Amino acid sequence: MSFKYFRKSIALIAFLILWELLPASGIISKTFLSPPSEVFQALVKLIESGELWIHISISLQRAFTGFALAVITMIPLGFLMGWYKGFEDISDGLVQAMRQVSSLSLFPVFLLFFG
Repeated sequence: MSFKYFRKSIALIAFLILWELLPASGIISKTFLSPPSEVFQALVKLIESGELWIHISISLQRAFTGFALAVITMIPLGFLMGWYKGFEDISDGLVQAMRQVSSLSLFPVFLLFFG
């Protein structure tokens, strides 16, 4: 049974080994891809200093603020589109265009505009 779990983790283990070896060997610059050992050390330092919890709380605050803004604007927009056919005709094209855009692909745009 334990061999079954090992087989399922071979790809993950190989990925972590490559991730550690490529920056260490200089094939990939550590500036672009830090090895997992350095990432883990930085994580431990952030946890020990208490700084990680500050960053987590700020990130959660931003996420909840964004969610609240989306709810406040999009629920009324949805009701307006449902109640008024003319409003739906005008706004549906934009809504459908934005629906097809992956959120991850918008991440660099958000960073550009919001820092």
